[in-house]
Parts: sequence; structure tokens; C-alpha cells
Amino acid sequence: MSNILIELIQPIKHEKEGYEPKLYDQGTLLKVIHEAHDTYLVKGDDEFSFSVRKADENVKWIKI
Repeated sequence: MSNILIELIQPIKHEKEGYEPKLYDQGTLLKVIHEAHDTYLVKGDDEFSFSVRKADENVKWIKI
């Protein structure tokens, strides 16, 4: 399991089929739980997981 944390520098609204839409505000910390070729699978304190694109680093999120 990864020890990478990311911090959102822009809010993200995430919609996942079968779930209520989630809004993650700027400054939210997310833990990387899996790394793929061009994405990270991340999880918040609410245990909801979703993917963020590596290409969005320093645009929508930063590693801390």
C-alpha cells in the first residue's frame, strides 16, 4: 500500500453510479491506495474511493 497523500488545490465534484455526488473542497487530503499507469486510486476520510489523473498534478492536486 502507498504512503502517498495528495492535497486538492481545486475542488472536485465526483459522481459515481449508485452513490450521491460528492464534493471535495480545496485543501482536502486524500490517501493514494493504488497507483496505475496514468491514475491514482485515492480514498478520503469518508472511505469513498475514486481515481484522479496523474496529468492533473499541480493543476487540481499536489503530492504532500
